[in-house]
Amino acid sequence: ARGGGAGGSHNVEHVLATGLGLSSACIPLWEVAGQMPPEDLARALEGRALVLEGGGANVYDPTTYTHPTCPRSYLFDLYKLLLRRRSRFGPGVFICLSHQMAAACLIELVKDAVKELRAMGGRGAVLAEEIGLLGRKLRVMKADGVVAVGYQEEKFATAHNEIVESALLQLHPFEPPARRTGPDANEFAACVEAHATVACKHDGKIEKMIDEESDGLHIAMFHSIEVNVESILFANWAFGKLKSARSILPWLDELPSAVEIVASTRRRDTHEVVTDVASFRIDYDRAGVGGANRSFYTCQFHPELCGELRDARALAPKPYGVEDGSRLLARLLNSKDSE
Repeated sequence: ARGGGAGGSHNVEHVLATGLGLSSACIPLWEVAGQMPPEDLARALEGRALVLEGGGANVYDPTTYTHPTCPRSYLFDLYKLLLRRRSRFGPGVFICLSHQMAAACLIELVKDAVKELRAMGGRGAVLAEEIGLLGRKLRVMKADGVVAVGYQEEKFATAHNEIVESALLQLHPFEPPARRTGPDANEFAACVEAHATVACKHDGKIEKMIDEESDGLHIAMFHSIEVNVESILFANWAFGKLKSARSILPWLDELPSAVEIVASTRRRDTHEVVTDVASFRIDYDRAGVGGANRSFYTCQFHPELCGELRDARALAPKPYGVEDGSRLLARLLNSKDSE
């Protein structure tokens, strides 16, 4: 779908030029999609740092992808290829709609793996049934009730947030959700436990920057759709399980080894969580091109936007580093800044 122009891309270009001394190229996917199959585009992007941005579509509704040459299926195929080929790219950041697309495509990759393992029979089928059984039971819960039941539903990965966020907001470290009651209590607890195990192993760039900012890390947030916390907890649990099948299904070796939710937003008045999954980190066993970190990062927030939430072209240039977002984006894309 076409978004509101390429304003955010100009902001990214500004950060790359002033913060890292790098040039960049903007690739409008709605135009390229009609000329290059996903496989060809993914191959053309190899060796490069990636910033994938947003648009006006809803991930869970394929009818909102309105450009005739760029349906949701094209983007799903492309994003799945990128997520499977971490070692072929430099640093990568998925922003806004692309953050949501990444979440949905992680779930699609789990579905693909379960389908192939089930067809293999034997040990693969047993593992597929274990993952599928838990995934089918897991519920997505919001303040007003159940949004989705099971990882096959369209709204399992993303859904409307209870509160629309459009402001400069502080990022807070992610805190595991409370123990759940109901028919999926055990399944939810298993996913929370798996995430806690991953979270204690190391801190990535976003977590470190949250800790380092004495007055808080404040980033522009502008969205009404969010990634559901249950989907990322499930994806992380499932990828952990799939490691045991890499010897029988080789392409599983390309999948992430873990997915960690690293930041949330909260209401200023009550400190209640508004967006559980403001950011997540996708970890891999192998490093990217040029020694790039073994992670992709995703951001529901907009590190490329200034506090006024506007295109950089409409503002007088600001010195690099004035905005928390620009410093964070440069850090995420700096392959020399190790984790």
